[in-house]
Amino acid sequence: MSEPTGSPWRFLDPTPLRQGLALVWRSAPGWTAVQGVLLVLQGLLPLAGLYLLKLIVATVSAVVDGVAADGGRLTLLVVLAGAVAAATAALRTLGTWVSEVQALRLVDEVLDVLHTQSMAIDLAHYESPTWHDTFQRTQERAPTRPARIVHEVAQIGLGGLSLLAILGLLLAFEWWLVARLLVAALPGLAIRTIHSW
Repeated sequence: MSEPTGSPWRFLDPTPLRQGLALVWRSAPGWTAVQGVLLVLQGLLPLAGLYLLKLIVATVSAVVDGVAADGGRLTLLVVLAGAVAAATAALRTLGTWVSEVQALRLVDEVLDVLHTQSMAIDLAHYESPTWHDTFQRTQERAPTRPARIVHEVAQIGLGGLSLLAILGLLLAFEWWLVARLLVAALPGLAIRTIHSW
């Protein structure tokens, strides 16, 4: 038996997400591809930053303990860490801009679909107050709802990719931290998924 529309389990149904992603791709395939590349880079750069931080700490410890005195290596690592931080900030700004352009294209696509449907529908429907109410609410929400879909899907994708990258790094060093991180991250991921519908 299917769950009622107002069920709290409706977020488990993948159909709305699949339809939303198909609409996003149809409205702006090029911008969607760029957004995907940016999300991958934004998800992997924090991993590079963490790895560089580990190398910096190890190098400083070696210098303090007198094991090594390679100041050039330490300088290079600090410069690379700064470059990663700058690239992360630049990608975040670029990602925001791409999301806004993508959302505008998506709004245009949704409004085109609404216009096409409103022209094709029988005129008798316009005399129905219930149908007219529904159509008016759809027109009001069309400019904002698609942008929210793009933003939420991008944030979920970015968060998931970052989580996987950090889990991979932790597995290489402290595997027991992975279980704690998963337990801490799952409630937030579930809440974000539920409220994105």
